[in-house]
Amino acid sequence: MSDLSTRLQLPLVQPAQAQKHVTVNEAMLLLDLLAQCVVQSAVTQSQPATPAESVVYILPPGKTGAAWGAMADHALAAYQDGVWRQITPKPGWATLVLDQGETLIFENSRWRESRARPTSPSRRNVLINGALRLWRRGDTMTHTGSGRTFGPDGFFVDGSDPTASLTLSRVAITTGGPGGARSALRIACNVKPTGAVLRLVQRVEDVATLAGGPAVFSFWTRASKTLTQMSVAWTQRFGAGGSAAVASPGIILTAQPTTSWARTAASVDLAGVIGKTIATGDNLEAALNLSALSAGDWIEIALPQLEQGRSPTPFDWSRPDADLAEASRRLQIIGREAFGRWVSATQCDLGWSYPVEMLAPPTLTLITQTPAIGEYFVSGRVGVASQLQAPFSGVRGGQTRISGFSGATAGNSALSDTENLIRAEAEL
Repeated sequence: MSDLSTRLQLPLVQPAQAQKHVTVNEAMLLLDLLAQCVVQSAVTQSQPATPAESVVYILPPGKTGAAWGAMADHALAAYQDGVWRQITPKPGWATLVLDQGETLIFENSRWRESRARPTSPSRRNVLINGALRLWRRGDTMTHTGSGRTFGPDGFFVDGSDPTASLTLSRVAITTGGPGGARSALRIACNVKPTGAVLRLVQRVEDVATLAGGPAVFSFWTRASKTLTQMSVAWTQRFGAGGSAAVASPGIILTAQPTTSWARTAASVDLAGVIGKTIATGDNLEAALNLSALSAGDWIEIALPQLEQGRSPTPFDWSRPDADLAEASRRLQIIGREAFGRWVSATQCDLGWSYPVEMLAPPTLTLITQTPAIGEYFVSGRVGVASQLQAPFSGVRGGQTRISGFSGATAGNSALSDTENLIRAEAEL
């Protein structure tokens, strides 16, 4: 018979044991610590001088103190009867951390945030638009120089090389798509980067996503030729005014792109966020390094997926309406739902509401300088060199004045006759 129970390591009474009450009381004290476990802190490094009875701490690396210094990192330190004791956690144990208001789970020899998992048990892929269905900015766009250029919803190319030129385009797959894909992103290199890194990036809302554990980025790919040394890097950003960003080193893909479709991946252990200051705009960034491309090269990417774990699982297909709702927190296209009134012969005021609350008050851009705006009992008036005047938007809706018309009657109603009138962007 074992001396200890399997899960909580409670002492067991042995046959013909003397002073059984000692063993029973020891087991009860351990249960009092571990059942509905609560710890004071997971970041305190200095052993408290005058601890209260039965307090528990998670011991972080760098801990100090006569008792704590001899204990293992990530163990539980419990103070009972005037003595610190070490309790070694088992995989799956959970505890509430009082000074952070977080529940931690012990996995892979360390504690991680319980909210590091996707919020829905059926949702493994934390990327938006992983199936690459949504291309609301258009099917083709060119990236030149520095800055960001968005392709499919949620994904952008960035870099600081002023000489580089890339074309991003949608590739429709009618039959035999890799993994069942129906759409792929093609990135074609027009001018080879001369120095600075070019990347394909998506930023995932909430820096705590997948934090404190392993994460794997996978996708299907093929290229115009065999490429080498392509890698994926991750950055945990804590927002404006938050803690400094934590960058993970670039990880070489398990399989480099060739001329045939194949699935490849890269995995990393992401840092935890306990003890960090999280501010507005926090996110987890996953980036594919595109520096291997030369002029004339292209690479195609399908079914990108970012999930918890070290090995990729089958692609997590989400519903098209769920994809649109998530992507619309970052991008909305305002069209015929905008209405208002004419304030003069040349200007109209329009307002609208968003079907999905946006991440932040968005930036508004007029998509066309020749918009068609209807007038009461009059066909649509078409603007010339139209511009937005004093645009304003909150997270639930916006309004603006548009100029560049002629012949309207002030006070008449105005209604957009343009399907793609205004772009509202709140990208991370």
